[in-house]
Amino acid sequence: MWSRQRVKWRGSRLTSVCLLQWTLLHSTTRNRKLLDAMHNHAPAADDVLGMLLDVADVEFRLREVYEGLLASKEERWAASQRAAVEAVAELGEFFSGSKVLCSPI
Repeated sequence: MWSRQRVKWRGSRLTSVCLLQWTLLHSTTRNRKLLDAMHNHAPAADDVLGMLLDVADVEFRLREVYEGLLASKEERWAASQRAAVEAVAELGEFFSGSKVLCSPI
C-alpha cells in the first residue's frame, strides 16, 4: 500500500510529465480550435522536450540522493544510537553525583 507522502509525490511527478507529454502530442492535432489554443498558449515543441529532459534530470539526481541516504541509513542509525547511549550514561553519572556534567545535552 502506498503512503500518503509517496502518492502525493508520484501524483505531482505524473502530473508534470503527463502535462508535458500531452502538450507535445497535441501540438500537431487536426482539431483547429485546439491547434489555435496550443499555438497561442503552449510552449514550442523544443521547449517541451527540454522541460521533459529537465524533469528526467531532476528525477535522476533525486534518486541518487535517496540511494545515498538509504545506503548510509544503518551507519547513521548506529552512530546516533551510540551517541544517545553515551549521553544517557553521562546523565546517569551526573544524577548519581559521581561526575560533573561537562558536555551540553
